[in-house]
Amino acid sequence: MKKASWILLTVLGAAITLLSLVSAVHAYRTSDDYGIGHSRVSRIAGGDAAVATALRGIRGTSAAYGVAYASCSWPSCSDRTGAATPGPGWRCSSLDSRRV
Repeated sequence: MKKASWILLTVLGAAITLLSLVSAVHAYRTSDDYGIGHSRVSRIAGGDAAVATALRGIRGTSAAYGVAYASCSWPSCSDRTGAATPGPGWRCSSLDSRRV
């Protein structure tokens, strides 16, 4: 069960990361008139470039938060140095837990 849980977390983290990166591509590609609900960015902005930029910035920030939170589920290796590593602190199987 322990092995299945970290595999599930890794797959889920990878999927969220991928979807967040796709969202970031939509946000920063100005030629992409992506949908917001049942409308498009160009329709909501109404020709105002500043509003369109703000909407794209909101989506880009949301995508960055998605990647940041997804990285918390990525497995990490710890080598007892106390260094900060992403993830909940799983140990790699190559590290012997009895070693000092």
